[in-house]
Amino acid sequence: MKYLGIDWGDKWVGMAISDAIGMTCRPYKTVATPQSFNAIIEIVALEKITTIVAGIPITMGGTVSDQTRRAQQQTAMLKQKLADAGHIIEIIEWDERLSSSHAQTIAQQKGEKKSDIIHARAAAFILQNYLDHQAFDRA
Repeated sequence: MKYLGIDWGDKWVGMAISDAIGMTCRPYKTVATPQSFNAIIEIVALEKITTIVAGIPITMGGTVSDQTRRAQQQTAMLKQKLADAGHIIEIIEWDERLSSSHAQTIAQQKGEKKSDIIHARAAAFILQNYLDHQAFDRA
């Protein structure tokens, strides 16, 4: 199973990809939000993705915000666009709390300033958190 992690943003969408057995992942790519659906459809076909893990920004209090609803709408639109392109794959909404702040902290520690690295790294945090949760459930 190969997974694609997504960090939805207003300007940028970060992506991470798992290894072939779905145990680890790495930052993959960041694209401008308007091009994100086409880029994701291409990646799904090219990398033979079986599952997408879309980060959903739940508030620290565990509630839904406007940003949460936007990410859920993006995820629903992605599912439809993938289906229209002939890709019926599972899309999992995953709590992404603190993924962006973790990615920014690492970027600051490394002296990185490019937002594309930060968004793709945030997607990797989201995806790795999901993969670790799955491994824990199997154990």
